[in-house]
Amino acid sequence: MATQLFIPILAVATLVAITYARNDVWQNEMSCWEDAAIKSPNKGRVHHNLGRAYDTNRRPRKAFEQYLIAVTVEPDLAKAHESLGISYTSMGKFDLARYELATALRLDPNLQQARTFLDYIAMQDKRSFR
Repeated sequence: MATQLFIPILAVATLVAITYARNDVWQNEMSCWEDAAIKSPNKGRVHHNLGRAYDTNRRPRKAFEQYLIAVTVEPDLAKAHESLGISYTSMGKFDLARYELATALRLDPNLQQARTFLDYIAMQDKRSFR
């Protein structure tokens, strides 16, 4: 009788422990994507999404690092090039920003934010010639 209860109780206890551990990972967007990046280090989309989470939480340096990783492991990921270009723009590195934004648009011509930032850079260039 005791052994018949032991196995189900052990199974429930194990499932509770696993659920508790998973809740730690899913506590916020950053921790979720950090866990995903550890488990899938060669997926550009994961690093891009982690970068976005860092940007949302005002950690631009960490976001920039993740965007660099994203374009390195998945060079055809247009959104990662766009985000990297936006990061370069915020740093005032317009030549690098222009390159990344143009790459993003070559990969996906529908990225409106890339166009907007290229226009912004062009305006800054015109102002510097005055």
